[in-house]
Amino acid sequence: MEKTKKVQDKQSPLDPHREFLDMDTDEEDFGRQESPEIEEELSSEPIKPVFDQQDLDKLVQYVKDLTILPSIEDSDWKEDCCATIREYFENPACTLLCVHFQVDTLKARLTILDDNQSADFVYFLRIPWHVFTVDNFHATVTFGSINHNPMMCVLKVMENITVIRNNLFFDLHNFLMCLTEWVYKPMGLTKLYVPAENLSDIVIPSAEMDVRDEKLNLTETNGPHVSKDVRESEKALIGRFERIVRYWIKQIRQVLASTSTQSSKGERTIFDELQRWTVRC
Repeated sequence: MEKTKKVQDKQSPLDPHREFLDMDTDEEDFGRQESPEIEEELSSEPIKPVFDQQDLDKLVQYVKDLTILPSIEDSDWKEDCCATIREYFENPACTLLCVHFQVDTLKARLTILDDNQSADFVYFLRIPWHVFTVDNFHATVTFGSINHNPMMCVLKVMENITVIRNNLFFDLHNFLMCLTEWVYKPMGLTKLYVPAENLSDIVIPSAEMDVRDEKLNLTETNGPHVSKDVRESEKALIGRFERIVRYWIKQIRQVLASTSTQSSKGERTIFDELQRWTVRC
């Protein structure tokens, strides 16, 4: 064993710094290999799309078609406004597009309006770096309109909601009746809330029709159950309408009471007469 150890020492003398140097060299080489990848990963970002001029013009036209503002005309779309819209499509990092009137000039901007600007505006939204195309624009865009009266905006949104279930209809009609009064009463107007249900398709059956339909349904498997469900749905519908009509009666009585009080005061001017008919409208 001693001879073998002496032979090994003569053949490969030990260098106490060799292992340390090898370790440093490996780590330095490893660091030089990884650093370019890290730098490349940090500097990378999604590539901006390149549009054909014809497709870009179509996308701009889509925005024009969906923009609904008071008294807007085709001549209001100036070049600077269209340039901002093209920038919105060419730069997917911009998530918001607003179109509004500044005094009498139509403007487009890629940020929300300032607090001191109370004008109506139309907005278009998307998730960051989502690329709009001619094919996917209408299916993926989120858009809407806002005006300086927030309660009116809520009213318009709620009026356009389609609700199917009867239990949701009941609460929804109550909310819309109150919301309609909150919006128009400060204006000095009395507006009757009309439910947006298709009244022309509603047929209220008579007693003879109920007996006849039930006899026919008895021959079917689930005939009595279907007839019962239909009747319950009709009862719920009639109940909702009766509640709305009772609310109408309350509003009309309040208007008549206020107009009779005004007429008993004596002489009225033409402005009083105009206000009277405005309220009755």
